[in-house]
Amino acid sequence: MKLRLTLLLLGCILSSSITFGQKQGLKFKRFSSDHGLSDNTTFAVTEDKQGFLWFGTSDGLNKFDGYTFTVYRHDPKQEGSLSNNTIWALHTDRLGRVWVGTDDGGINRYDQSRDAFVSYKHDPKDPSSLSTNEVTAIYHDTKGRLWVGTDGGGVNLLDEKTGKFTRFLHDSANPKSLAHNSIRSLCEDRHGNLCVGTDGGGLNVLDMATKSFTHYQHDPTNPKTLIDNLVHKVYLDQKGNVWVGNVGGLNRYDESTKTFVRYTEGPTGLSGHFVKGIKEDAEGNIWVGFISGGLSVIHLKDQTISRYHHDPDDLTSLATNDIFDVHIDKANNVWMATGKGVGLKEGGKQKFFLYKNDLRDSTSLHSSDVISFTQDKHNQLWVSTVAGLEKFNKQKGIFTLHPIYDKQGQQIRPLVLAFSKDSQSDTYWLGTTMGLMWVDKDFKVLETYLQNEGGSNEFELITQDKKGNMVLSTRSAGLFFFHKQRREFVPIAHKANEPGLKQDIFSLHFDEHGTLWVGTALFGLYKLDLAKGTIQNFHKDLKNKQAISDNFIFAIFQDSQKRFWLGTRGGLNLLDRTNNTFLSYRKSDGMPNDIIYGVMEDGQKRLWLSTNYGLSRFDPQTKIFRNYTVDDGLQSNQFKERCYFKSKEGDLYFGGFYGFNVFNPLKVEDNQTIPPVYITAFQIFNKPVVLDWDGSQGSPLKQNILDTKALTLSYKQSVFSFEFAALNYMVSNNNRYAYKMEGFDKDWNYV
Repeated sequence: MKLRLTLLLLGCILSSSITFGQKQGLKFKRFSSDHGLSDNTTFAVTEDKQGFLWFGTSDGLNKFDGYTFTVYRHDPKQEGSLSNNTIWALHTDRLGRVWVGTDDGGINRYDQSRDAFVSYKHDPKDPSSLSTNEVTAIYHDTKGRLWVGTDGGGVNLLDEKTGKFTRFLHDSANPKSLAHNSIRSLCEDRHGNLCVGTDGGGLNVLDMATKSFTHYQHDPTNPKTLIDNLVHKVYLDQKGNVWVGNVGGLNRYDESTKTFVRYTEGPTGLSGHFVKGIKEDAEGNIWVGFISGGLSVIHLKDQTISRYHHDPDDLTSLATNDIFDVHIDKANNVWMATGKGVGLKEGGKQKFFLYKNDLRDSTSLHSSDVISFTQDKHNQLWVSTVAGLEKFNKQKGIFTLHPIYDKQGQQIRPLVLAFSKDSQSDTYWLGTTMGLMWVDKDFKVLETYLQNEGGSNEFELITQDKKGNMVLSTRSAGLFFFHKQRREFVPIAHKANEPGLKQDIFSLHFDEHGTLWVGTALFGLYKLDLAKGTIQNFHKDLKNKQAISDNFIFAIFQDSQKRFWLGTRGGLNLLDRTNNTFLSYRKSDGMPNDIIYGVMEDGQKRLWLSTNYGLSRFDPQTKIFRNYTVDDGLQSNQFKERCYFKSKEGDLYFGGFYGFNVFNPLKVEDNQTIPPVYITAFQIFNKPVVLDWDGSQGSPLKQNILDTKALTLSYKQSVFSFEFAALNYMVSNNNRYAYKMEGFDKDWNYV
């Protein structure tokens, strides 16, 4: 029986169109030899016609499908192997073919059907051969001509039909010849002229009609010329501008004035000066990679520059400040060939904007350890961190550390654990590590109140009923009612004689009837009618499936339909207040983790949960969870208790130990685009099948598995397997696969 393996990819890659201020951090992924890369020193990157990524290193060529690196190296015993292991340049031509420039092996063209290479090398006896074997730049122009830049051998033009090269070299007797024979980069301008970046002769532009070069070089007396004559990158953007990357900075050629606009290193300028990579993204931003300078993004629309460096304390920063090449793929992912492997900044709009401390930026969050949030009556956002109280300018993305002064005008430094607006005046109540503070609109302390019943004066939670009556909880002294008029504390736990109300309390909520609900650390959920003095406790009961799932209650949330949701250490619970029963949702129901720190609702009546393994979006109607992790840009997979907030604009804030995320939940949407799926490997009896392109091996595989449409196997080859990949690199771990063998399987098999 002939069977066919059919693959189905279910797309669940997420995207969003939310925009915030510019000054929030980007997260970069890293790929190194630990992931299968042949060598961490990576010089070049390109993308082939199918979407595979290729990386040239100092020890081999690598093909990447998002999961696995396939390594190609020189093998003198194998016909069609790579000619040299050190790769300086990569280029995908207009036919989708990959060309490889090596250190001492000339230029190679990858033949996909044979999974082999055709090489072109220098022959000292043949003046029509490649001028030298050190290939540093490759470019396929709009007329289908392949240009090769070399180190010391000038520029070569390949005639593929004959395999012969035409050489363009420096001639001291000809002022219109190439100015320097060491070539670092090639591109084509919008007029079809070849732009040549030389390592000492500036920018040279070849007019094919006259076969002559125009030289653009540094003039120390003219600031509108090139910064220097060491040109390592030339690039044509979508608007027809030619960008020139030098050792000393970046230049943009202004064709109308025949002059150059310079971009230099500085506090408000570029992050470095030795330019190696230039690439434009889908939004028209220019990404620039530097040796020793990290990465800069030039936002041409508002003429601002974002700068990114390696941070040894941040594994989501650049792995190194040495970036040799930059490539932006079809999905707008930014790939970097660096001195420490491959870097990736995933494309698409950011879903969850991240704010954290950056030691190099005094306007960033002053500490990444976030405690709480609030928004005052004037719509000003405030963030409490272990560094103090911080004023957040969301439009600009900057933070200002806001001092707190006592009644004598002396600055004090309490940690602000909880906020509450006064219901009768433009003042605020702060629960702090130094007691309950009543402050004015500028956060100057009007009065500090301490409870004298023993235990802590660290007030962690404040809530008010409709009449403005305040209830507070402390770290270890339990629950208190605060009389605003008498300015005194009444310990609710003592009055109720309930031990659970004397311990750590994680959540407080007044419902529409004025009933107080209390979530504790060990004693479950309490329901208190303060007017009647009655109390009811709900706790875990292994014999009762409708009891609350855990006694550790992190969050109490009442949604727009008056339903009660509880975030616990044992999942999400829905309380039926009519019959006092609970329905629980756990990891087995689709949640990422059973520990729920925070619960909030968006404008579409969906719940957002912060957990011990990322964020989760829950639709109570469909009972479906959508889960998000650090791969989506979260500050960490672990969030913190009491550290969540919904602004008046509907944005959600979730904080943790590594900063906080903010997003508009209505603009976090599913990306329904299904990426192409390719079979990447084929095995029989768990052994790789040899490619038998010339018929000498007796193998059923006659060409590359990527190009194979059908295979015929004998009955003796009854055990076979495939490897496959979806070529979309945005949160690739969220891709789900299913397969079905037609004629054998009735249903899809999910893997």
